[in-house]
Amino acid sequence: MKAYAHGLGDYIPDIADLSTADQTDPFDAPDLGDKDMNIAKGIFSVISTDQEASDWFNGKATAAALAAQSEYADAVKNGVPNIEQYNDRLLDAATLKGLVECGTVNAAYATDLNGHDQAVQAYERQKSAYEFGVKAATTGIGFIPGGGDLASKGIDLLAPSMQETFIGKPPDPAAAAPIVSNMGYGEAAQVTLNPLIAAGVPITGVPEEYLVPVNPEDPTKGMRIGTPEEIKQFNGISVPQSTWESKLNNAVTYTVGEDVNPVGHVAQHYEDLVKKPDP
Repeated sequence: MKAYAHGLGDYIPDIADLSTADQTDPFDAPDLGDKDMNIAKGIFSVISTDQEASDWFNGKATAAALAAQSEYADAVKNGVPNIEQYNDRLLDAATLKGLVECGTVNAAYATDLNGHDQAVQAYERQKSAYEFGVKAATTGIGFIPGGGDLASKGIDLLAPSMQETFIGKPPDPAAAAPIVSNMGYGEAAQVTLNPLIAAGVPITGVPEEYLVPVNPEDPTKGMRIGTPEEIKQFNGISVPQSTWESKLNNAVTYTVGEDVNPVGHVAQHYEDLVKKPDP
């Protein structure tokens, strides 16, 4: 598994049919035109059965997802014309998040662990790969697949604010078997807005009480958009899920423009991918 992970890691853009895939090399997307992406899910699932292989392969996928979001944020910050052309980078990030989640969950189901321990393993594989990928991407050039000699610009700033969105919270003691959930409009808005906040882009329309500390132990690390649960925890305010989603979606529109708001597309793309998590 470790050999497969190292051999295939740099081809993740091709495997996942990302916008950064090299269209001239002989490695074609194995699921071209298939929204279920069963072959890609199978590759991520098998490699995720080994801890070290998962760290390397899913870590590369994590680094590529963060790099994609960072590139989108930089384009917005720099006022790049026709910003909608960068929406594909957010779709890439959503694709990679979905494949990593499906892969680690399927790998957990392949064990003889009970349902709770399967949920714990899936989460721990995701968390370990996230941390490995961030560290590898921020300490050297060439780790990010599809990035060539791209340095990990911005990933070290973005990673802490995206960890909760990318891997979620640890399973609680009552958690049963792991599941792969859809990405609602609120989460898709987090995928869009948190990179902008990390890049220093002024955000319009996000209520101040929706912001929570990136690092609760060090307020100087900045703020990010929290989930309704985090808003209640840190700010003592109860926000209905529907209100949270609506306000965040509107904030994306106010910040980047209604015609180029990517939230609905990102959420639907993710749902298409994960609705059948087991290949």
